[in-house]
Amino acid sequence: MDHKQQKDEYLKKRRQEKIRRKNKRNNRYTIIFASIITVVLCSFFIIRTNQINKDIEVKKAQYESLQQEKEQAAKKKLELEKKLNYVLSDEYIESVAEEKLGLLKENEILLKPKSSRN
Repeated sequence: MDHKQQKDEYLKKRRQEKIRRKNKRNNRYTIIFASIITVVLCSFFIIRTNQINKDIEVKKAQYESLQQEKEQAAKKKLELEKKLNYVLSDEYIESVAEEKLGLLKENEILLKPKSSRN
């Protein structure tokens, strides 16, 4: 080999070495960039998961509260239905007629106590 061929060979090897180092450096940057993106995405998903879990807890508490309100409303409804049935009954009508209107049934006598005057 002559001197020119050796020089060309040497320059070729140097260029290849530079390219290899540059590729290595670029690979490192790519790995670092990918790692950063992965950490950011994982952080985002963890934070979002925590927010969703908090929202779920709030919704559960609201659901339980609404269930209790529903049960109380059902009890109130039963009480009102019983009261309505009583108000519509003959027994209630008779008691109101006796108490408020002073009406008597057939064959009944009203006894009033004498008021004592001192």
